[in-house]
Amino acid sequence: MKLKLGDEVVVEAPDAAAIESGLRSLVGADEPYAVIESHDELWLQMLVDSVDACHFEACDGGLDEHYVAQRAPPLDEVITVFQDFATGGNAYKDLVYGEDASTTPREALAPAAPSPSDGQSAGKGGIAGVAVVALAIIAFAVLKVVGVL
Repeated sequence: MKLKLGDEVVVEAPDAAAIESGLRSLVGADEPYAVIESHDELWLQMLVDSVDACHFEACDGGLDEHYVAQRAPPLDEVITVFQDFATGGNAYKDLVYGEDASTTPREALAPAAPSPSDGQSAGKGGIAGVAVVALAIIAFAVLKVVGVL
């Protein structure tokens, strides 16, 4: 398990305290995002907009299983979800699937089938979704650096 804070800080095998202090340190930071990964195809990432609203995503088995939360959870909730993930939990599924994933079969939670027009499905980002999120994170960081935000 590895926690990455911004572009610089990497914490190997983070405990609950390291996760909490690390994510809280992102409020007002120049690079206010974090990624916690179990392995290449299972990770969570977040961007702190404010303590009341964060952007949250999960990759649950590869880029074709990349999900974005449909609401902006508060930082406290994201901290709890990251801590749960670090211990092997799956509370993140409630955020990205929008239902209680612990009692609903995964097939019922999966986004709709791909649209023939765009090759992507509702709720799934695919490569284009990852690119859009990456650009949004970069734009946010640039705006913070130049003092617009």
